[in-house]
Amino acid sequence: MRLDIYPYQTQSFILIGTRKIEVEKMWKKSGSVIMMTMILIAIILFSFSSYSKAEDRSTTNLSGKIDQHLFYSSIPRQMTVGESYEIMVFVRNTGEKEEYCMVTLVAPGEFIYPQYSIEMVMLSSGESRRYKFLITPIKAHIGEINITAKLFSVSPTENIELDSVFAPVFLIEQAFPTADIITASVSVIGILIMILTIFYVFRS
Repeated sequence: MRLDIYPYQTQSFILIGTRKIEVEKMWKKSGSVIMMTMILIAIILFSFSSYSKAEDRSTTNLSGKIDQHLFYSSIPRQMTVGESYEIMVFVRNTGEKEEYCMVTLVAPGEFIYPQYSIEMVMLSSGESRRYKFLITPIKAHIGEINITAKLFSVSPTENIELDSVFAPVFLIEQAFPTADIITASVSVIGILIMILTIFYVFRS
């Protein structure tokens, strides 16, 4: 095989046997292949790095707890429509590093308002916080319904649930009429009696 290179011409060529190959075109083609190969390697490395970080986040020291006793004791088993109740959620970061956390309170929206309550907090390792949520029953109900508190570790890519507790409510009763309503009702009844009396007097 004969291999000759002619660098001093306007365009450089490599002569392989009887084929004349333009060096510049050959370099452009090989350069494109090299560039595509480097981009592919970079994508693979980035994907592997992202996967490793996600795996590391979900399997390493992420942990937190909600005080179940405090939560359970703050929820009355019987509620009244229209009255507000303060629910206590005590959370603690039991992991080994600082975590950006989300505390949620979830109630049955048909009977209690609001259905969802959320608090965001940054917790250092070992740090504890207590949160107060206000809920108000809006509809009478007989039977067990659950109010749930959840603790999440929050990141730009995912939310990981760390703990969840719930407590039951067995009865939501209708509120008794207030004094103002009773007074207004008596007044209306009195007016109606007076109108009827006048009507019968004039009729007779």
